[in-house]
Amino acid sequence: MYKAIIFDFFGVVVSDMYIDWINKNNLGHLIPDLKENYFKKTDTGEISASELHSYLAGLVNKSVLQVEVELKSFLIINNELVDFIKTIKPKIKIALCSNAPTDFVEDFLKESNLDVLFDEVVISSKLGTRKPDAAIFDKTVELLGVDAMEVIFVDDTLENIESASILGIKSILFTDFKSFEKDLFGFTL
Repeated sequence: MYKAIIFDFFGVVVSDMYIDWINKNNLGHLIPDLKENYFKKTDTGEISASELHSYLAGLVNKSVLQVEVELKSFLIINNELVDFIKTIKPKIKIALCSNAPTDFVEDFLKESNLDVLFDEVVISSKLGTRKPDAAIFDKTVELLGVDAMEVIFVDDTLENIESASILGIKSILFTDFKSFEKDLFGFTL
């Protein structure tokens, strides 16, 4: 029987605004460099979200404020998943585990009233480590007060799924809500 579900933020609970913004601005060719030199560093707290946004603004000759407004316009809540979480919340612990800048995610969760969905929120930049590092999964499981074998992890990145699985965490690769629901069917919550 499972006692907790851990959800990723970008690409699961909400859309991946950075990738959507990059593609909209025809910067897809820069994704490998951005991931390696900016996103990973933002995720671990080496650089701030403001520094990342400043760099992105320079790429498109816009102000940081313009870029931040555009990014937020690409941030779409997965309402089907949120409704699902609301229905299971009374029966099971729910956590958020995200590679992201802390202030941004915490502020967004509060502004959108999504913070009440999660018993624990673990954000990589606060810990100084990011998925797929085992330490972030270990910390999330520890905060939930359950055993790794009692947890289901949901993420849209295969590398993160594989890492969590090695730790004994049942993992589901998220592509869309209907597939997730089908993959979850049969688990005892």
